[in-house]
Amino acid sequence: YTKMSVSNFPRPPLQWFFIAHPGSDAGSKLAGALLNKFYDLPASTGLRIPSFLTPKQEDCMPPSWDDPFENRLNEAEHSMIVLLVDEEMTRTVSGGKGEAWKQFFADGLKRIQGKEGETTSRHRILGVAVGPDGFEFSEGVNMVRVNEPPIRQSDHSNAEYNAELDSWVEMETPQLALQLSIRAIGLLNPMARPSEMHPPFKLFLSHAKADYANKRDHPLRALQYAIAELPIDGWFDAADIPPSSQFEERIQRGIQDCTLLVAFLTDNYASRPWCQREILDAKRHEIPILVANCLEQGEPRNFPYMGNLPTVNVQSLPMTEAAGQIIDRAVRESLRFHINRRQMAAMAKDGETPLATAPEALTLAHYTDTAAFLYPDP
Repeated sequence: YTKMSVSNFPRPPLQWFFIAHPGSDAGSKLAGALLNKFYDLPASTGLRIPSFLTPKQEDCMPPSWDDPFENRLNEAEHSMIVLLVDEEMTRTVSGGKGEAWKQFFADGLKRIQGKEGETTSRHRILGVAVGPDGFEFSEGVNMVRVNEPPIRQSDHSNAEYNAELDSWVEMETPQLALQLSIRAIGLLNPMARPSEMHPPFKLFLSHAKADYANKRDHPLRALQYAIAELPIDGWFDAADIPPSSQFEERIQRGIQDCTLLVAFLTDNYASRPWCQREILDAKRHEIPILVANCLEQGEPRNFPYMGNLPTVNVQSLPMTEAAGQIIDRAVRESLRFHINRRQMAAMAKDGETPLATAPEALTLAHYTDTAAFLYPDP
């Protein structure tokens, strides 16, 4: 295996294995693009998740689950194995290795995930259908889908074919990385329940009611449509607070149960007491927050406790594009948050309080007996 990151921790919280058929150009390029999506240089503020590619074996057979592959899974707290299934991997004609790859996937499901509905393993194996052939790879097993890669035409040169492949990889990688990240968060987040019949990722949508009611092009509307196509739930007060129920109690519960809070920062947001309380409650319960900057004219005074948060700027984008930017950044920030929390907890010494984000005045109010904090960069 080609290791692309070196960790100083006893065990990293998460590692990826991207497995493609050695003879597949599309699978190999997609695996490499995914690796680059999750591994960033140590000098950056990126995710830096240890990531591995399978070696190119001359016989084009899958890896063996026996030593050393299965042992490698336990080098991290959680391992995500992503099998990129294309026509090369499903080929069962004379000389094809399809049956061996199918058995590799079936054995992995048994070893890692056990019986359906009884998933207790710290690891996951996911099949990705690279084109329509992938759906026939394992009967009854749901596969993540990407569009079919370009097919080499007889009148195309190698340069033309590679250019088409590169364009396809560039288009498919972001959405696939999003799907994989959501499932990884289901492993890292103790509040997520990936084996039950609801998504492992839940957004709390914090907004000023006046803006939402008066603006037909509010990005929150597009976001609600977009998450309906993904394994994501969205908590929205108008839909999730039943009539005659306690407003404050329901909001508190919604914040505590969410994976991440998205704050739609409009001209009116910071002046609304309920919006301020939602930010403070999320920080008190250590829920990650993402600020979606939707300012138009500006605000007379900003809310101080929104200054220590990641921000995505969407005020000048079309609604659909804005929603996509918010979702992509929200999932990435949540993944970063849970990895940071695990890493800091593993490094903390006696007397140190590990934090997933940089401390601020509000942190000191919550941890009055702490002498030192350990937190990620800068």
